[in-house]
Amino acid sequence: MLPNTLSRIWNLSPNSLSNIRDEFQHAMDSLSSSPSSCCNRFPMSIGESETGVRLLIDVPGFAEDELSVEIEDNVLTVAGTRTAPEFDGELTHREQRFGEFSRSIKMGETLDLSSVNAELENGVLVLEVAKKEESMPTKIAVSLKKSNGS
Repeated sequence: MLPNTLSRIWNLSPNSLSNIRDEFQHAMDSLSSSPSSCCNRFPMSIGESETGVRLLIDVPGFAEDELSVEIEDNVLTVAGTRTAPEFDGELTHREQRFGEFSRSIKMGETLDLSSVNAELENGVLVLEVAKKEESMPTKIAVSLKKSNGS
């Protein structure tokens, strides 16, 4: 029903709608398969405690030797490259992403970037960064002042 309605509104033939749908699908396919696409970055979550920051970065299918973690000018960058597997014959469908992946995060001045710990756990890169000692909260004890009999 919708294609007929669109055909009347836009004065398009059913073949024109099919061509528009095909062109749209082709554009979406080319975006999703491009190594430089916006989607070739690692999704992540960040949590903060009193003592540090923990980053959980999804890197499914990457081995530890395929990833690099670097810090330069207070920017932490996680990068990796995934190569497409070879197929005998013609590839008829692909949803997996291949190529270069990266994610950069500006780190705060309160973090001790010399103490980054990185571990790969079930496709998740876990990065833990301690806070600098001087940036941690300080607890100050409050005492009760006794009055002199007033």
